[in-house]
Amino acid sequence: MIGASPSETEVSTSSDELRSVRLFTLGIGVVAAIAMIAMAAEVARPASLALPGVLLGLQFGLFLGASLAGALAALLSLRALRAVNGTLVVLHVLLLLTAWGLIVSVEVPLPGRQLSWMLIVVAIPVLSALLAWGAVGGWCTFAALIVLVAGLRLSVGSVTANSITNDIHTFSTAIVLCALGTGVLAAAREADAAAAEARRAGIRAAVASARHDVQMRAQLIVHDEVLAALGFAGRPSDAMLAPLAAQARRASEFVRDLSAVRPAGTDVAPRRLAEELRTLSIEHDARFAETGIPAFAPIPGPVVDALLGAAQQALVNRTAHAPGSRCAAELEWTEHALRVRIVDDGPGFDVAKASEQRMGVAISILTRMRSLPGGDASVLSEIGGGTEVHLDWRPVPVDDAPAPIADRPVPAEPLLRGGSLRAVAVVLMLGQVFLGGYDAVRTGDAHQAPLVTGTALVSLAVVTWWPRRHARLQTALLAVLGVAGLSTLTAWRGDATGPSYADFWPLTAHMLAIGLLCLRGRPGAAVLLAGIDLSATMLFLAPGPYGQLAAGLVRAVSIVLISVVLAVGIRRLRANAKRNLRRVLAATTAKAWQLAERDSSHANALRLQALVGGMLERIGQGSRLTAAEAAECRVLEGRLRDEYRGGRLAREPVISAVADARRRGVDVVLIDDVPEREVSDASLEAILHWLAEGARRAESSFLGRMLPVGRTVDVSAAIDEHATDFGG
Repeated sequence: MIGASPSETEVSTSSDELRSVRLFTLGIGVVAAIAMIAMAAEVARPASLALPGVLLGLQFGLFLGASLAGALAALLSLRALRAVNGTLVVLHVLLLLTAWGLIVSVEVPLPGRQLSWMLIVVAIPVLSALLAWGAVGGWCTFAALIVLVAGLRLSVGSVTANSITNDIHTFSTAIVLCALGTGVLAAAREADAAAAEARRAGIRAAVASARHDVQMRAQLIVHDEVLAALGFAGRPSDAMLAPLAAQARRASEFVRDLSAVRPAGTDVAPRRLAEELRTLSIEHDARFAETGIPAFAPIPGPVVDALLGAAQQALVNRTAHAPGSRCAAELEWTEHALRVRIVDDGPGFDVAKASEQRMGVAISILTRMRSLPGGDASVLSEIGGGTEVHLDWRPVPVDDAPAPIADRPVPAEPLLRGGSLRAVAVVLMLGQVFLGGYDAVRTGDAHQAPLVTGTALVSLAVVTWWPRRHARLQTALLAVLGVAGLSTLTAWRGDATGPSYADFWPLTAHMLAIGLLCLRGRPGAAVLLAGIDLSATMLFLAPGPYGQLAAGLVRAVSIVLISVVLAVGIRRLRANAKRNLRRVLAATTAKAWQLAERDSSHANALRLQALVGGMLERIGQGSRLTAAEAAECRVLEGRLRDEYRGGRLAREPVISAVADARRRGVDVVLIDDVPEREVSDASLEAILHWLAEGARRAESSFLGRMLPVGRTVDVSAAIDEHATDFGG
């Protein structure tokens, strides 16, 4: 089928949604691998042996499976990725339920920090659920995990400052990732829908272009080859038998193969064009001259075909309408263009009427050249003043063309927008307010917690609501807020134990704000701010002791690292998607064009072969035609002219009526050159029957014409020089 869309496999493997799901699955695998390494290091500590071995094995197996899924993401289909992520969710929930049962049944007291390694990866099942079942599945899984984690904490009595801080930040990270994934997948589906529509539009345009090109080629072949053979055969002359037979045989070859032109990818050397034009001029008894030096690159094959075809038609017109006149053909080269001039000193003609009376001028010269990129043509003539034909072509500069999609810089678009970003920020603010209040109660410090909470809230607000046009000022303000919040860490200088994991919540709170900055499309600024915060942390804690510094830094750095990787990865994803879309569109439209060109060429060849093939073969035999055959040649010539000049009027029953009229020796002309005039189907049907009746009554001449817009009637008919209007 012409213009068939790519297969489902081709479409799916190039979809934005598939690429996004693969990227997020890879991210899940990276997080799982990090958690697996951390878990292995934790289990190596003697205190961790109290955890049931079965639970350790299941937990390790889950992380390993998620890591393998991430490693194989690029090879899996969208359906397989959804199945894998759904399986990870189910296994994670079963692991939590199993852990709940095992830990309660063995009644072994567990340090809270060991249990937190199981809960630190809540982002994995939440994001997996989003990929497997959509936004609803992701948020429902998030709610279910809150219940399971809280129940597990309470069952084992693992409710400490560290565990509470850990869980708040764990679920905060999950919220960010779930919101990010929801926005990215929604945008990916919209992009896929837009790409599908672009493919369909490209296919439609390619098919229309191919059919137009084939139709134009058919018109040129009909006019340049077929009409010439039929026209001379309809007016027999013994002197014309041999050249007429050769013309008919050549026309038959063109009809059988409408692709008898140079392929679009073929280039012709400038010197070759000059040689072919010289030969053509000699064949038509015209003097040839060449001026200038062909300084530019080889000329595209279709351009050479158009120039030679239009020049040949100009020379044929001179032979037919100005026999005996002097004629010259000149090829003029300039630095950036070329012109072919055909000049004769014949009687000339009225150029304004050429489109009505001479298809050779309208189609074979003007339309042929003007359909070329950079092509143009003009015919200068006046009665008694000779004729001049100009054929011009100028290569279209590459610099004037729009830059390809793949070559344009990809803007740093936000990954979360508007309401989604603000909603995430509000939820994160609530979490920091809770931690600030809890920290104030826990430490009894009435100054530290409000300072940290205030700087965290203002940082989140600055990231979310700050105008993008003031990006540098935003970065500077976030740096100041981060350092101000982290200054509270100086309270642990010289302390015997150093800060615990819970005491690092100012760093994690600010890193959440920096993570949101990544989602606004500024990963570079996020890396800079993270470096400032980490340096400030070490400065305020020096000279130690550092307590649980490693645990605090891992969570904080992971938040920024994941956000930066996703921001950069999705930006690259979008750039690659645009590049791939360009390739897919080019391949799809090229294939559609080729199919349409092949099928349209075949259909046109069959139609012309059925209409004139038999007569061309008869003419090609070289013997004199009978009077009936000559009359049939005139009928066929008129039929072909009607197809291109008659437009909507060249339909049944008019076609049969004018054919009978031509057989009786009636001179018939049908003209429809006002396509802007709309005519209803019912009105057109009545017009056609009215014209057919007029053609049957004609004895010497018949002219049927669609009238221009603004006239009170649609069509007029001149029968034997007596004009009437339709409906008059």
